[in-house]
Amino acid sequence: MHWKEIIKIPYIQEQIYNYYIPNCYLTGKPFKSPFRKDNNPSFSILKIGSYYKWADWGTNEKGNCFDFVAKYYGLNVNKQFNLVLKAIVKDLNYEHLFNTDSKVLINFIKNNVQLNKELHTMYSAANKVSSVKLKYNKKPFNQSEIDYWKSQGLINIDTLKYLNIHSVSKAYIIINDYVKMFYNYNDYKLHSNDENIKKLYYCFAYNYDNKYLKIYRPYYIDKWKSTVPLNLICTKTLFGNDNLIITKAKKEQVHLLDIQSYMIDKFDILPLNNEITFPHDFIESIKDNYKKIILWLDNDNIGIFNMKKWAEQHNLTMFYSKNFKNITDQYSNLYSINSDMAKNNSLLTIKNLLQ
Repeated sequence: MHWKEIIKIPYIQEQIYNYYIPNCYLTGKPFKSPFRKDNNPSFSILKIGSYYKWADWGTNEKGNCFDFVAKYYGLNVNKQFNLVLKAIVKDLNYEHLFNTDSKVLINFIKNNVQLNKELHTMYSAANKVSSVKLKYNKKPFNQSEIDYWKSQGLINIDTLKYLNIHSVSKAYIIINDYVKMFYNYNDYKLHSNDENIKKLYYCFAYNYDNKYLKIYRPYYIDKWKSTVPLNLICTKTLFGNDNLIITKAKKEQVHLLDIQSYMIDKFDILPLNNEITFPHDFIESIKDNYKKIILWLDNDNIGIFNMKKWAEQHNLTMFYSKNFKNITDQYSNLYSINSDMAKNNSLLTIKNLLQ
């Protein structure tokens, strides 16, 4: 993939900066430099034309997002640009895109950019965000979709039903009574029957009591569409056990729930709705119910940054997988080798964590 295709991925520049500098400002407001000790905030990022440009006013260095990542990793952006791209793709979990036919991918990106422009126009016409709704038609899970969930730690297929996770055939966005279809499963047939293309069309709905929805596409460029309030709590895996694991997402909730069928000591699970919002009041209200509360988010910049902050605020135990992004990433890597090895590794990790 050429950098000109990468830069067209919607919101990719914002994703890059927010990944490497959690909670940074993209408005030109100065903050402390991520590259040096900076007692007086003298680093800023501002959109100039089509690009977000950064400037370190203490050293007079400037550049775009690629220059930033090169400096972050100590690379020469001119001589090692391919390494810069590989770092971005790996860190932002876009590696699967490189297994896709480049012509098809370029077409996907163009369509995605056009769709985002159309949706932006619709959003601009909405009176308020609460007027935006999502709707979907569900279909049976096919074998490749089931295999995907198994690779992420699903052990009991009924868990998907219990947590109201469905496979999607079509998905729509509704704004001020205007309906636009933004996903159609059968569209993959227009491109290819190649499995890498099919992956881009995996689409799942997380249904919250038929009131709120998250539409999740794990391999697509824009993974999420959601109407779920940031502070909404999924309590379906709070059973009154002695320990609680707070995790990042629904996939981790699925795996942690299923792995308990092999354990004597059970635990509760609370998935967050996103990586940047924490249910402070709810956690304080249930803290006394548990002997131990473990905050287990992603092993990346945003995850570690927020874990440290929230663990300190609420006196929680902080944990993350040392060599993997999260528990499902750890499981998936081993699952590709041997499913029993993956299961036993998860069991050992969790048992040690709960001791």
